[in-house]
Amino acid sequence: EKARAEEALRAEKERAQQYLDIAGVAFVALDSDGRITLVNHRGLEILGYQETELIGKNWFETCLPERLHEETYNVFKKLMGGKVKPVEYHENPVLTKNGQERIVAWHNSVLRDGVGDIVGILSSGEDVTERVRAEKALKQYSERLEEMVDARTQALRDAQERLVHQEKLAVLGQLAGGVAHELRNPLGAIKNSGYFL
Repeated sequence: EKARAEEALRAEKERAQQYLDIAGVAFVALDSDGRITLVNHRGLEILGYQETELIGKNWFETCLPERLHEETYNVFKKLMGGKVKPVEYHENPVLTKNGQERIVAWHNSVLRDGVGDIVGILSSGEDVTERVRAEKALKQYSERLEEMVDARTQALRDAQERLVHQEKLAVLGQLAGGVAHELRNPLGAIKNSGYFL
């Protein structure tokens, strides 16, 4: 009877693992001390580890960049103590086995035991590194484009100011020519009158 129950439990565990492995996102479960208790196939792909290299390891020391260890672990301990609620959605970098950082968008929920105490956390994560890089590149391109538009707009304003100045000079030249003509006519009449006198 015990052997059948163990076999049924093992089969159920394998079936659950298959469900997790065909999901297109990473699944990671941590116990209350931050040790990895479960990671699916996609999680292993993102992190670059084998399952045996991760199970039982401290998530924060193994899979997060060093600059995030303390801060993230402190938030985790508060979560395990029930002092804060889990953040439903959060993006943060993870550290792969070969030292690269990948950005993962996590959805988190707490795991509770039979009496309702928090015993761990289950997170599903999607690797959004390429999307984040594309958004950053798009933002930089947009900023460069705005700078180019601003520079071109300023150049057009400068050209317009020069054109307006040239037009003013041309109008002033025409006005001076008209004034000279208007003055020459009476002066010519005065000169002729003076000659005849």
